[in-house]
Amino acid sequence: MFDRLAESSRREHASAKRAFMVTALLVIGISLLPGNDLLDIEPWETLEHVLAYAMLAFVGTLAFPRPRETVLLAVCLPALGILIEVCQLIVPGRSADISDAIANTVGVALVLVPLLTFRALRRH
Repeated sequence: MFDRLAESSRREHASAKRAFMVTALLVIGISLLPGNDLLDIEPWETLEHVLAYAMLAFVGTLAFPRPRETVLLAVCLPALGILIEVCQLIVPGRSADISDAIANTVGVALVLVPLLTFRALRRH
């Protein structure tokens, strides 16, 4: 019985990692599309960034549930957002925007700060 539970847990963990990779590739791919291939509705653009990175952080916590991994996500996901903004400098019709990088970081923080806070309070 325990062997089946362990196997099920390993499969779920592998599925979560695949879901994270798919989500990350979608965010990267959409972020690097040429500007003329996108609908640019200005008031919603910031919300799109926040939601995309919040989803990426959420799926990341399922794929990497250990506390150290969560802290690593808190560092790496905003860094990914900054790297994508820099890469957009060479994509036709796109430009780097600091407000986009901030929105990406806010999306990550909305998911990870409460999770890390809860874990810290639970330890004490």
